Amino acid sequence: MKHTRNRAFTLIELLVVIAIIAILAAILFPVFAKAKEAAKGTASLSNIKQAGVGTMIYMTDYDDIFPLMVHISSATQPWPTTFQESIQPYIKNTDISVDPLGPTATTGPNAVFQRTQYYGVPPRGVAVNSGGNTNEYFVTGSSWGPIIGDVANPVRFDGIAGVAFNPDITSGSATGLYAWFRYNALNTPGRAIPSLSQTQIENISDQVMFAPGGNWDLWFGNGKVLGGTATWCNSGYGSDPRALRPGSVNITGPHARKNVQNGTGNYIGSCFYPNGISMFTAADTSAKAMNLRRVYEIRTDASGVRHFYRFWPQGGLN
Repeated sequence: MKHTRNRAFTLIELLVVIAIIAILAAILFPVFAKAKEAAKGTASLSNIKQAGVGTMIYMTDYDDIFPLMVHISSATQPWPTTFQESIQPYIKNTDISVDPLGPTATTGPNAVFQRTQYYGVPPRGVAVNSGGNTNEYFVTGSSWGPIIGDVANPVRFDGIAGVAFNPDITSGSATGLYAWFRYNALNTPGRAIPSLSQTQIENISDQVMFAPGGNWDLWFGNGKVLGGTATWCNSGYGSDPRALRPGSVNITGPHARKNVQNGTGNYIGSCFYPNGISMFTAADTSAKAMNLRRVYEIRTDASGVRHFYRFWPQGGLN
């Protein structure tokens, strides 16, 4: 009877196989990472598109008027009611408020507050306290050099969303002192500054309505308070442990969370999301993705004054 012995791999053969697997892994892992990042970008664009659709349905119930950016109805509510929460009954999915390209979401006691720090809407300039700027719009300050170039020739911009406070809100109320300090409705008869309607916006398919940002107001709430002019890079909520990213520094306005690059002005490595592809939902609910610098496209009016085209609902730009 003839016996046979199974031949095992030699050490050399095993090393060759391991080397081939390692080479394939080195080639494929970056591809998988890019595919995963692309999928997150698609999901982020889908989120803002669904938010736009939810906003449109909301507006059919409210005479074509956009939701308020923030509304504080009671001095005892822990967080302001934001734009995202106003449209939630129409989209019925809180996950849409979380950007897959942003920081990891939490499920703890601060989850609701943190969900307001993924996306935001641009407030009307008239709704933000002046800080020395008495105009009913925002004006870029000296820190906007990375975007506008000539800071001596400032750029004007504005938004679409209003704010409201109920009569029982005071400076000593428990609800968000940030909202109390930043927004001008407290000094307005009726304590409300309404959002715009679609019919009040000239460039409806280009006007930014909803975009990834560091706060519900895209940090434009800081825009006229800090020295009377808008800031490009700010400290957000500082070291507040309730914040989505405590201790971080991020840009004002829409974030460039896709194909993120450093190298914008003086904020290399310190200001999150300063360069790359940004996304936003326009006032007609169309979703767009473009280079952040294109989002801040500058056009002039008949007097030669510069404006951010996608943040100027009044229109009249060349």
